[in-house]
This record gives sequence, structure tokens and C-alpha cells, in this order.
Amino acid sequence: MGFYTIVHRCPCLPDHEDLSCHFRHGYLKYDFHLFDFKHFFLEEERGTMIFFKKEKEVIVLIIKHIEIVEDCVLSAAKAIDSYLKDDIDSAKRLAQQVDRIETRADLVRYEMRDKLYSGAYLPRLREDIYRLVESLDEVADAGEACCDFFLNQRPVFPDELKPLFIEVSQESLGISKPLKAAILCFIKGECSTKVIREHAKEVGLKESEVDKIEWNLTKQIFIST
Repeated sequence: MGFYTIVHRCPCLPDHEDLSCHFRHGYLKYDFHLFDFKHFFLEEERGTMIFFKKEKEVIVLIIKHIEIVEDCVLSAAKAIDSYLKDDIDSAKRLAQQVDRIETRADLVRYEMRDKLYSGAYLPRLREDIYRLVESLDEVADAGEACCDFFLNQRPVFPDELKPLFIEVSQESLGISKPLKAAILCFIKGECSTKVIREHAKEVGLKESEVDKIEWNLTKQIFIST
């Protein structure tokens, strides 16, 4: 590496040690011939590669988290379906599977959080990215909570209402598919903004369908004898 040489003391301050000040006043020269440019650019490239490596690792973890969340939600839907069809043993087994999957989702989220706060992405982006992943994790939590409710509380449903409960559970948890598509498009950057918005719109439309089914189910509950 090169080094600075103070030719004369800078007149602005008797004991001034600010190299930039010395340089401005012409009392500093730099031995450029001693500067190792190859070493400098290798260090810069290495730093850039490390920076992008961390970002890529975060993206991989987000995608992995989405896959686990979807698996958790679909398993929860199967568990509820089994319960409503009076297959309690299968429902228990699937509910235990949901618990294990949700734990895996948490572990991936923790790992991604550590990557973020160890330097991946700019500071102002880290919180937004982590909040996105936390929101996805709440989807897995909802699936687990549904299973816990059914298997712990053991509610009894009239046979005529079971199809509606199955429908509302399937539609509610089925929202995970367009949600996953929207997030993957956004994270991977492979889709246009228009496509991402279409996936997001589909999530909203499915949620509206669930509201309609829920309304019909609620009405049937209160008019049933």
C-alpha cells in the first residue's frame, strides 16, 4: 500500500493532523507508486461479493420459509378435514406434523433474521423484509392454532354443517397458494409489477369468497335446531 508524507507543517493549525487539510494546502504528497492497486480492487470486489452473498442467502431462506409455511397450512387443512370426517387418529397425527413444520418455519425465520442483522441489505430495508417474513409466519401460526383448537377443544358439529366447515377451512387455508406466488414473484424479481398485483388481487378475491362462506355458515348455525 502507499503512504502519505507530510512535506511541511500545515499553516492552518500548528499541530493539525488532518491529512485532508494538509492535502488542500499543498503540504502533503502521496507516494502513488507504492500503492498496490491490484490489492485495493481485489479487496473491493471481495467486499461486494460478500455483500451480495448475504443478500442471496436471505432470499434463499425466504423462499425456504414460504415453502415450509405452505406445507404447514396444507397439512393443517388435511388435519381439520380428517377431524370433521371423524378420523380423529389421522387428525392427531397431522396436527403433530403441523406443530413440527411450524417449528421448522420458526427456525428458518430466526436464521434469516440473523443474516439480515449481520449486514444483508441496507439498514432501512431490513425491517421491512423481516416484517414481511413475520407476516408469513403468522399464516403458519394460524394453521397451527386451528389444529390446536379442534384437537384440544374437540367441538361437536351437526352432520349437516360439516360440509360448510370443511369448505370454509379449505378456502381459508387455500389462500396460501396465490400468496406464495405473489411473494416469490416479488422476491425473485422474475415477474412484472402487474403480475405481482394480480396475485395480490387473487388473495383479496379468495378472502372475499371465504367471508361469503363464513356468513352462510354463521347463518346456518343460528337457524339450526
